[in-house]
Amino acid sequence: MQLLEDLAALVRQRVRSDRQQVSELTSDPLVGLFAGSIDLATKSEDILQQEITEKSGWTWKENHL
Repeated sequence: MQLLEDLAALVRQRVRSDRQQVSELTSDPLVGLFAGSIDLATKSEDILQQEITEKSGWTWKENHL
C-alpha cells in the first residue's frame, strides 16, 4: 500500500513540474508559434481578423520641420 502511495505522490509531483515547464515555455513567442492552433495554416486569415483592433497596424506621423 505504501508503494502505491509513494508512486502516486511521484506522479503528482511530475505532473506539477511538467505544468510549470509548459507555462514557462508558452510565454516564449517562438514556442507559442509551434504550440499554437493546429489549424493555423488553414484558418490564418480568420485568426488574424479576430485579433484586429482599432489600434492594430501602422501609424503615420507628420514631420514638423
